[in-house]
Amino acid sequence: MSILNAWLFGPPAGATLFTHPYTIEELAERSEQVVVGEVLATRSEVRGGSPWTVATVMVEATLVGEPQILVEAAWPGGQMGDIELVVAGSPRMHAGQDTVVFLGAEGRVVGLSQGVLHVEDGVAWRDLSHLGFVEGTPEGPEAYSLEELFALVK
Repeated sequence: MSILNAWLFGPPAGATLFTHPYTIEELAERSEQVVVGEVLATRSEVRGGSPWTVATVMVEATLVGEPQILVEAAWPGGQMGDIELVVAGSPRMHAGQDTVVFLGAEGRVVGLSQGVLHVEDGVAWRDLSHLGFVEGTPEGPEAYSLEELFALVK
C-alpha cells in the first residue's frame, strides 16, 4: 500500500485504537525494554514502504532489558519530503524532552502514545484522554512519582 493509499483509506480520525487503556504493568509485560532518558533527536525513515518516526533517547536508567547508553524508539507515521503520514494515537516526542518509554521488538513503542510518559520534576505522566477506547477512557492525565513508576514496572 502506498503512503497516499494508507492516508486516504486508513482508519477514520478518532477511530478506536485499543479496547482499554494499558496499565503501567501491562505495558511493562509487553515490553522488551523500559528506559528513562532524554530525547536527543527525532527523524523520519522508511520501514516496510511507509514512513516511521524514530527518536534517539539517551538512557539515564534501564528498568527492563539490557542497559544501553542510547536507544531508538520508533512508531508508524512521519514526514517524507512533502508527504506526512499521521497515525492516530502516535506519541509526540521532541529533543530535550525527558521521558519514560516502553519498547517492544525492533524498538517499537508499545501501545503507541500509551507507552510514552513525560517526566517533569520527578513526576512521570501521560494523558490518554484524547485516545479512543472501547471501555475505560481516562478523563485526564495520570501521574506517578518515579519511585511509584519504578515499583509498578519491576
